Amino acid sequence: MLQTSTNSTGEHQGHFYRAYLTIAEHHGTHIDAPSHYVNAQETIEPGAVAPRFQNDLTLQDLIGPVVYVDISERVQIALNRNGGTPSPQKTVMDFSEASTNNVTAKDIAAVADKLQNGSWIVVNTGWSRFFSNPDLATSPYINGWNFPGVSLAAINELIAVENRKGIRINGIAIDNIGIDHGEGEAGIDQTFANSFQSHVRGLQRGWKFIENATNLGAIASAKPDSCTLMAGALPIVRGSGSPARVIAVCER
Repeated sequence: MLQTSTNSTGEHQGHFYRAYLTIAEHHGTHIDAPSHYVNAQETIEPGAVAPRFQNDLTLQDLIGPVVYVDISERVQIALNRNGGTPSPQKTVMDFSEASTNNVTAKDIAAVADKLQNGSWIVVNTGWSRFFSNPDLATSPYINGWNFPGVSLAAINELIAVENRKGIRINGIAIDNIGIDHGEGEAGIDQTFANSFQSHVRGLQRGWKFIENATNLGAIASAKPDSCTLMAGALPIVRGSGSPARVIAVCER
């Protein structure tokens, strides 16, 4: 929301124009700080760390080597079943927890050797081209809560890899509205019961999430494993996140 005002500097000297900008922390391309999800006592698990706010994040939190996971070809095959456009009908294209059209445990196992302290897992689904700003009911980006993401099985595998290697990644970046796939966000029967499991498990481990990213397919043409992610974000005091400008610096 934008509000404007003017300040006079004198009868013939014109005026200063200024505005007040009100924006959600999780608007557009943005970062989720670990404080974004506050676990209930029964969902806190071993390995949880004290949640940090946006202003607690350091440069080490916002910069790290990219581990690239590209599922865009699988997503495109699903889209081709509907002429290349999203369909909210799960019988037409399936992005449920059981579907291989999401990031799976096998995808994480395939990059496990590359993961280290401070890694950013960057997930290219190709879905950002459907970004739009209508109401949630009709948006092809939301698609009736039927879109690709990171499965709970993949999150579980990632935690197992961290525990086995004794590391903590920085987080996950994705070109979609959220880290969880649509079914994972909407929950059981789209009632938001038992939902956002990637957030529930990941944020309490200190991970950060970058959501609504775009142009992630460009990383595929870079020299393998040469990219570094850099997230520019506002250090909002006691913030749960911030709009962000995110780039990857890569070798060709």
